[in-house]
Amino acid sequence: MKTKRIVYFILPGLLLIAGFVQDCTKDPELLIEQETLKEQVYFLASDALMGRNTGSEGIKMAADYITGYFKSLGVSEFEDAPGYLQNVPFRSVKPAETCEVKMGNRQLVQQKDFIHRGGGPLTVKAPLVYIGHGLVDEQNETGDLQNLDLEGKIVVADMGSGTPGGFNEIFALSEKKRGMVNRMGGVAFIEIFNLNFSWDRLVSFMLRPSLELDETEDDADEDQITYLWLASDNADLIGEIKAGTVKEAEINSSGLRIEKIRDNNVVGYVKGTDPEVNDEYILLTAHYDHLGAGMTNGRGATPEDTIFNGAGDNAMGTVAVMGAAKAFAEHPARRSVIFLAVTGEEKGLLGSRYFANHPVVPLHQIIFNLNNDGGGMADTGYVNILGITRTGAEELITSACNQFGLDVNTDPAFEFLFNASDNVNFARKGIPAPTFSPGFKTFDQNTPKHYHRPSDEAGTIDYEYYTKFVRAYARAARNIANATEAPTWVEGDEYEQAGKELYKQKE
Repeated sequence: MKTKRIVYFILPGLLLIAGFVQDCTKDPELLIEQETLKEQVYFLASDALMGRNTGSEGIKMAADYITGYFKSLGVSEFEDAPGYLQNVPFRSVKPAETCEVKMGNRQLVQQKDFIHRGGGPLTVKAPLVYIGHGLVDEQNETGDLQNLDLEGKIVVADMGSGTPGGFNEIFALSEKKRGMVNRMGGVAFIEIFNLNFSWDRLVSFMLRPSLELDETEDDADEDQITYLWLASDNADLIGEIKAGTVKEAEINSSGLRIEKIRDNNVVGYVKGTDPEVNDEYILLTAHYDHLGAGMTNGRGATPEDTIFNGAGDNAMGTVAVMGAAKAFAEHPARRSVIFLAVTGEEKGLLGSRYFANHPVVPLHQIIFNLNNDGGGMADTGYVNILGITRTGAEELITSACNQFGLDVNTDPAFEFLFNASDNVNFARKGIPAPTFSPGFKTFDQNTPKHYHRPSDEAGTIDYEYYTKFVRAYARAARNIANATEAPTWVEGDEYEQAGKELYKQKE
């Protein structure tokens, strides 16, 4: 009787374990456990990591944590990213400490009259020449500059082209002009700032140190001529410059202060099981950096709390990629899967841009990018997939979410956010690249409640919802990795042509 009771209790337990193993074989995303997710989010969003600012000790601790987890799973390393680390070179750029400018008999005041935008140390007294908009023809690079002698001159131009354009377009044109002036022997380049933007706000922004990718040679800054923006409020002076009555200028600048910084993207992969398609990759991405710590790093800092922990933005996304890595490491799919945690998103999507320009496998072998990023979690019945109707995988992703009890919000009103995260750097290359985000139906006070605030803490997350969210994300990736045909951009999408050009290389 006693023996029978022991068997009675043990046997159901064994059957339960066997059933769980069988279910996990069918549903490997069930291997993603709530307590593990919670532990990982709490670590990445802890005060000890000081907000994971790009280039900081805190983000290095985060990278060590992610690489350690990849290693424990048996995730494979790429040859170009040993130890799961892809080095990303940055440079921190701070404004010149001193910059004195004199035009004719007028001494200009830094910040009030002009902003120092670029260039190394310079002391020069030289003729002044005005060149209109200084348009640069992309084919012969002459435009308005044709037949002008700019050798040894300080060159002044109107900003833009004289026709309406976006900020990015105008600033790109400025760089072309500056490069042309440099090649034609000019010693400095000054643009008259004429955009509809507050000069005071611009000054405040430009005084902050900036971070940018450093893909230049060590001494390349010596080749960059001094570059200034002249405030349009100086109407009388500008009129005299254009009339040619101010013929000379002096500049004495200490130059930009530049510091080299090294940080890393964290990347690994699981090889696919089907030799016919395992040279194709699904790319799973999330940024693991955040704002760091300090009173001015974001909104809502107080003397009591200046750490921007970044639990929702984007420890949640990073841990989702880690969770997917566990599911694929245990049960690989037909295609191979890359797991990529990028740095520098908060600095302008820099880490993903670097990876897109320096991929660890040829880009045409990456057939899909499923990014994971979010700034708020307001509706736990939904996920928001930015770009789902554009990237050819709507049914594959929707069915994955539905299997874990989540609906998909495809409201086109939110599509303006598509280009706001790391996915856009891959979309521009032609890779279908939606972003998988925590659910929200409307923008209200709850959606961005903790966004870029010290209150974005691990304790604000609903982990029951979050577990379903991560499992759905991994399942969506699996559906795409196992699909018969690779998804493609829908006809007429702005990135469709880039996709056609990219994947021609596979033929």
